[in-house]
Amino acid sequence: MIKIHVLRKPDRKVIGFQTEGHSGFDVSGRDIICAGISALEITLVNATEELTDAKFSCREDDRNGLFSFRLLSEDNRNAGLLLESCLIGFRSIEEEYGGRFLKITDEEV
Repeated sequence: MIKIHVLRKPDRKVIGFQTEGHSGFDVSGRDIICAGISALEITLVNATEELTDAKFSCREDDRNGLFSFRLLSEDNRNAGLLLESCLIGFRSIEEEYGGRFLKITDEEV
């Protein structure tokens, strides 16, 4: 199962997320859930770099299925919109395939 921990400030503003695990939907290379999550993550990083001047941290460990993204400049509206858009994509996948393969939780930081 892929677990996504959404990082929120006390005012509920999203500042990042961490994903961990593998969905187990199919074998590596044919797992459409893992591929969808990865595509959203990569697009978020690339779009944030190309379309905003926001500072962020990003770490990844393919072997363990770990990925983390956190805005360091939280006042960047465009970066915040890109991040929210990525989370909408995650939730769409969760709704389509259910909680057996993907679980999203919020964490206040």
